Amino acid sequence: MKNFLFSLFSNTIGKVFYLVTALFLISFVISNKETVNITLWPFSFNIEVLLFLLVLVVFLAGFICGYIYKLLKNKVSNDKS
Repeated sequence: MKNFLFSLFSNTIGKVFYLVTALFLISFVISNKETVNITLWPFSFNIEVLLFLLVLVVFLAGFICGYIYKLLKNKVSNDKS
C-alpha cells in the first residue's frame, strides 16, 4: 500500500512538473518572437534567428553537454571499480 501511494504521488508530481514546464515554454515562445543578429567577430558571418529559438538551442546544447559529461564521468568511475 505504501509503495502504491508513493508511486501515485510521484507520478502525479511528475505530470504536474511537465505541465508547468510546457506552459512556461509556450509562454516564453509567445513572448519572444523578436529576431536577433548573431555575428562571429573575426569573420563577416552574420545570421538572423528568432530569440526564443536561440535560447532553446543554447539550453538544449548545455543539457546535452552535461549529459555526455555525466556519462563519461560514470564510465570512468565504473572502469576504476
